[in-house]
Amino acid sequence: MKLKNFISVICLIVPSFLYANPQSSQLQEYEIEAYLKKFDEKMNFISTYRNASKSFREKKEYTLQEEKDYMCNLKLLYSDFINFQSKDLRFENISEIQTLHRQTEDIYRDLNMSLKRLQVPCSEEIVNVPVDPF
Repeated sequence: MKLKNFISVICLIVPSFLYANPQSSQLQEYEIEAYLKKFDEKMNFISTYRNASKSFREKKEYTLQEEKDYMCNLKLLYSDFINFQSKDLRFENISEIQTLHRQTEDIYRDLNMSLKRLQVPCSEEIVNVPVDPF
């Protein structure tokens, strides 16, 4: 009789574990908002860096080495950004986020291709390049 009770309890409990909270495997809205906020912060930093560089270059041109260093810095920033994007793959199922990731990866790929075409070796650290304060 105990075995029969045990089996009936198992038959009741196992399905409840599987189907009790179907949203446990889905993302909550606050998680998406937090991710997009962090995404925006990283993208805004890159945009601010690019704008500060552009502003500086309107006053004084970069030397060839400064231009190379600037491009390498962008590569590192985008690489860090892509690493952030790939840390939590739960967001890959959201089409809008997939589009954002694809755009970031396209920019990174284009930047990499330009650096390879120009045969610019990059270090693994950000190099100090003059930009306007931001």
